[in-house]
This record gives sequence, structure tokens and C-alpha cells, in this order.
Amino acid sequence: MSLSTSLSKLVLEHQKEQALKKKELEALHEAASISVKTLTTDITSAAEKDPSFPRMTAALERQKQLEIATTNYIMQSKSLQKQIELWQDLSGKLSSSIKELGDVENWAQVIESDMSDIVSALSSTINPS
Repeated sequence: MSLSTSLSKLVLEHQKEQALKKKELEALHEAASISVKTLTTDITSAAEKDPSFPRMTAALERQKQLEIATTNYIMQSKSLQKQIELWQDLSGKLSSSIKELGDVENWAQVIESDMSDIVSALSSTINPS
């Protein structure tokens, strides 16, 4: 028996085992699915016979509404947070611009003072009194 023949047999055996396992898993899945459907039906019919069923339904509906409202509030909060960040950024830029204007004004006063000193010095050299 050659090596390729024995490898082919091993592959075929493996494929057969995999196919069997797959069928077993599918059967188990089907059985579990049927069991879940049966359980759901039994629980639903038992709950419908329970006198508190309408209150449970109303409570579940309120819970859904609260979850929706919570989601909306979270989205609005995120939107407001973004707006706050934009306003903070604009405020910082405005503050920086005001500081720059103050620096320009200070610079202009220094130049004016220097020019006055130069004019005084030139006046005193040209017109010695």
C-alpha cells in the first residue's frame, strides 16, 4: 500500500467522521430549537393566564419607553458636550486674540515712547538752548 493511498483513506475517514458529527450537531440544534419554542409557548400561555399579565405587559412597555428616552438623552448629552467643547475652543481663541491686541497696544506705546525720546534727543542736538 502506497503512502498516497493511505493518506487518501485517512482523508476519506476524516471527512466521513466530520459529516457524522455535523449531522449529530444539526440534530441537536434542531432538538434544542424545538425545545426552546415549546418552552416559550408554555411560558407565554402561562403568563397570559396569570392575572398580573396586563401589569407585566405595561411594565415592560414602560421599560422600553425608558430605554428609548435614556438613549435619546445620551445622544443629546453627547451633542451638548460637543457644543460646549466648541464654545470653549472659541472662548480660548477670543482670549488669545484679546491678549494679542493688548500686546500690540503695548508695543505701539513703547514705539511711541521711543519716538518721543528720539525727537527730544534730536531737538536738543539741533537746538541747543
